[in-house]
Amino acid sequence: MAAGRAYWLLPQQPLDDWRRDLFAGRAKPTVFVEVFGLRSAPQWYAVAPRDDGIAFPECFILRNHVGKVRLARFTVRSANRAPHIALAMQGARALRSRVDGVTLSTTESAWSLSLYGMGDRVLQIEIESEPNEIFAITVQEHIPGLPRHLMPAGAHDVAPQVGATMSTDILRFY
Repeated sequence: MAAGRAYWLLPQQPLDDWRRDLFAGRAKPTVFVEVFGLRSAPQWYAVAPRDDGIAFPECFILRNHVGKVRLARFTVRSANRAPHIALAMQGARALRSRVDGVTLSTTESAWSLSLYGMGDRVLQIEIESEPNEIFAITVQEHIPGLPRHLMPAGAHDVAPQVGATMSTDILRFY
């Protein structure tokens, strides 16, 4: 996320003893406005320890040109070699899009893309929109399991593949 903080998150549900210790600062699930917005669902959350070994998605804006259309060109690479990368466009609709020069869409529509098994390959993505549109591209890497060395004390009974680690970055095109 943009703040560079990590959080433990859990959907609204009753807590067992271990989870009660993990979310000790909360009496009940809360809307996490800072991260998910005012209209998000209440959930349990706690600040997780920082782990610099989990990299942010490596994203670079190569071009943000406004002419007859806005052309956004950027690269995405997973330094984490995440098995699933999800991209989504907010604030505008794509007129056309391409990945590594291959056309994905040619008609105006909402735009999102899920990629699997890309490893650490660099992908070049181009999106065209209306010239007056301002939008953001959210890039999320989904990695199964939780970093075991960051788990709170007493987590030894938690299965290694429970939960997921997500690393997120946002590209803004003004």
